[in-house]
Amino acid sequence: MALRLKPNKHTSKRTKQLVCHEIDASLRDLSQRPLVGQQLDEVVHDVRKRLKKVRAVLGLVRAELGEKIYKRETACFRESAQPLRDVRDAQALIETLDKLTRSSSNHLSARAVADFREFLEARKQNVCDEFENNSLNYNRLLRKLSKARLHPRKWELGRVDWSVLRHGLKHVYVAGSRAFVVASANQTAEHLHEWRKKVKCFWYQLQVLRPVWQHTRDELGRELDALAETLGEDHDLAILHQVVKTEAIAAGHDTELVDLTIVIDDRRSELERAAFELGRQVYGRRPKALMDQIERWWKA
Repeated sequence: MALRLKPNKHTSKRTKQLVCHEIDASLRDLSQRPLVGQQLDEVVHDVRKRLKKVRAVLGLVRAELGEKIYKRETACFRESAQPLRDVRDAQALIETLDKLTRSSSNHLSARAVADFREFLEARKQNVCDEFENNSLNYNRLLRKLSKARLHPRKWELGRVDWSVLRHGLKHVYVAGSRAFVVASANQTAEHLHEWRKKVKCFWYQLQVLRPVWQHTRDELGRELDALAETLGEDHDLAILHQVVKTEAIAAGHDTELVDLTIVIDDRRSELERAAFELGRQVYGRRPKALMDQIERWWKA
């Protein structure tokens, strides 16, 4: 069973335990070398998810940690996950292409798509080989996480009560609302991705609060989950579009792939319309009213 926070006098201690649990699981998975194929994909996915969860928990207790420690620890875990990003993106591109070609009623050249998939497979293999064979970066990642494992014991967390958690939740929710406004006004891939990160962080925060999680599996939870998934697919398509234009065609692959960029753009337009509709539902709530509702769930 996943570790979650409960409303009692041990919440502060439990917060540290939760962070250590996620780091320990990450170290355990990363130590299973050699990591190849599907095992590597799964480990990278799980470790990235755990480190995002850690950052979300840090955001929950931000008021009690203090800004200096919060920013230092958040940067530490963000940097720790950085070497895993390229591996994740390389696999996501293949999955995204497969999903796009399955669901799209288009007339793309089957040969051109097959050749491009081979290109993505080779690209992924190079990325994975570099990750696995680069012992310096790999060992640096393990050392960084091992050192981070010692940090929670130094945190001077006082009583983590609802006022602390409310501050953390509201901060991320309001940041997500602002990112929604920015992305609505200027629909760049960068703005949409920034919005997605805020959505995911808020969703992780709700999931680690046990009494709250039991309630948010309904309407709010479904909306956040759907929004995160929609923005995630849009982000992967944006990367795929970039790879087609800057790598595949430049490397001499079939210019018929230009047609693929049109299909990608059409799908992204659909996803963004859906995301903004979901965004209006999620962020149409007044922050105070939502925090009051979450407080009632927390204290129920």
